[in-house]
Amino acid sequence: MSALHLPRLVFSGDFQADVSTVNNDVRHYDTATFEPRFQQPASGATRNGWWNPSGSGAFRLIGCAVRSVASRRTGAPGDEDPVATCSVSGSPSSVSGKLVDLDPQWQMASEIWGLTIRLVDARGGTVLEGSFEPAPFRDIHFGRQSSGPNGQTASAVYTSRLTGLRSHLPPGRSPFLDDLLAASDDGTLAVRLTTFGYSTNPRDPRFTLGRVVGALGPARRGEPHRFVLGRRLAPAEDGVTAANLTFADAVVDPEAGLVTLDLGNALPITDPLGTTADIGPLALAVLRTPDRPDGAAGVREGDVVPLADVLVLGRIDHGSPDWLSRTAGIVDLALDEAAAALAADRPLALVSTVGNGAQVLLRETTGGLLARADNLVLRVDAPSDAAVPATVRFSAARWGRPLAAATIRTRLAPPMSGLGGGPGNDPDPPAAPIPDIGVPQEAVEAPPSIVTDDDGRAELSLTVHDPGRARGYLDGQVYVITYSLDGQASEQQHRFDVVVLHVRDAYAAPAHPTWVDDVRPVLVQYGDLYPIMSRRLVDLGDYDAVREHAAIIELAFSRPLDDPNHMPVTRELSDARREMLLAWLRDRNGYGERRLVHGPRPGAAAPAPRTASDSAAAPPSDDGRGTGDVGEIGGKAVALPQALEQLLRAAGRDD
Repeated sequence: MSALHLPRLVFSGDFQADVSTVNNDVRHYDTATFEPRFQQPASGATRNGWWNPSGSGAFRLIGCAVRSVASRRTGAPGDEDPVATCSVSGSPSSVSGKLVDLDPQWQMASEIWGLTIRLVDARGGTVLEGSFEPAPFRDIHFGRQSSGPNGQTASAVYTSRLTGLRSHLPPGRSPFLDDLLAASDDGTLAVRLTTFGYSTNPRDPRFTLGRVVGALGPARRGEPHRFVLGRRLAPAEDGVTAANLTFADAVVDPEAGLVTLDLGNALPITDPLGTTADIGPLALAVLRTPDRPDGAAGVREGDVVPLADVLVLGRIDHGSPDWLSRTAGIVDLALDEAAAALAADRPLALVSTVGNGAQVLLRETTGGLLARADNLVLRVDAPSDAAVPATVRFSAARWGRPLAAATIRTRLAPPMSGLGGGPGNDPDPPAAPIPDIGVPQEAVEAPPSIVTDDDGRAELSLTVHDPGRARGYLDGQVYVITYSLDGQASEQQHRFDVVVLHVRDAYAAPAHPTWVDDVRPVLVQYGDLYPIMSRRLVDLGDYDAVREHAAIIELAFSRPLDDPNHMPVTRELSDARREMLLAWLRDRNGYGERRLVHGPRPGAAAPAPRTASDSAAAPPSDDGRGTGDVGEIGGKAVALPQALEQLLRAAGRDD
């Protein structure tokens, strides 16, 4: 089950991602070379702290409303159900969720943490609420949107679960909600968010806002949480078709007599609000010609075939007003027994029909093959004296059904250089060197292949060692593992379908930490990267300020990783260093007063303190907005060519 299955709720509205952009450049982590201007907005080609240095990291749903509900029991929209008029928002009592990069040198798997999703009635009462299980975006598609004032043309999908569900309606009040909860296991729901139209332009009225279309559906135990295990439509090469279509997911449900296709991230749009581009008439079809036993496609993307060679399942009204916001791009089409039988081992395809012919615009993967990692982002603490295990869960399918005895090849990517820096045209770049990632290679051990069980599932068992402070000024190391399913064309796999590990350096905490020797070197880095802290709450590089706010700092560092109040926002601090900070904050004398030992320890040389002008940048001038060109490039757009070049090299490809 997934958010594509019935019962299903569709909603849309805005999201805000108030990310701090100081950490877009890895060189800003070097406290020895950090400059106050890195906390200022970009000025022309000089990036400084990029386009939103005062960002809080917040991720919010704003102005979202339910657009439709459909029940498996009726097979029709339930517009009379009380849930159909609800709004969708976050928690009314806690801070917002957070949007977090795994690391400044891997910005292609940003995750949502600490987000609550609520259905709210017209009186403001909570109907249903749950916690969004942290998940990264996938299937990112740069260039989906035509150029516009927002400065960001990308689109991406978050697929996850809502956990800890709490319904505030008695049974019988909402037949739709009763059906949805009954169809799900373990008090969870499947959730899918497609985001696009995000504004990185400080002069745009929608700065830090974007559009979101989403769906809630049933979730079942044992199924992947972070992707749809179904039918995968994929461009033949380069991740995009000639008509600018990209990856799409579908599920075929013969029992319900439905095929459901999610085009929420797949179709090109012309503006930040999601107006779909005119790419002509579209229909979903089954190709009657089978794929060849040697793995070649029977009908290729771009081919024009006679109408008799396709079974058209239904037209897609993608050009109607507000289509993407009304439907989240999800289309349900009837599937009779004959169509279900044909689709059991024939490719689905988006086609454009003209006269007696049909052109294939986007089709299912060759042979109906699909394999993806579920928990593709891992954070691992590695002690110095022992290896630790880590496990990645995979699922494989063929024509939407679990694929047993399938071989998934895995490979630790070689060292990569140059990731996480700014654009090459910056006339005044930071002075710090850019570290390599993926070194030392021996810190992560992975088998060359794994084989799926009868349920199409497999686990990749990793052995992880201390990377030994390989990046100098930056804690931890990033490792990338590529994978491929035997028989599947590599071009039909999204280029960022990889596993990424952030392996934290081993750290031996002193018995009695001090501010000078141990605490300040950690806190000052986060003070540099998040100037909003020093401007609104506490200067983390100032002992007296930290002493004054010690209680709230202790609370933030003690919160669980999935708590929206967790500190640091970046969630990249090792457990050992966090415990050291908490030990220093919690150490008390016989009167119950915090010691907060200043230091330095005897025999230790105190580092030269920063001057006032060094420790914090002046507040932004005027409204704090950058003066770069409209459409300033965002961190993801800079990271994209850097990461692609390295991944292609790792895969041995030169295209």
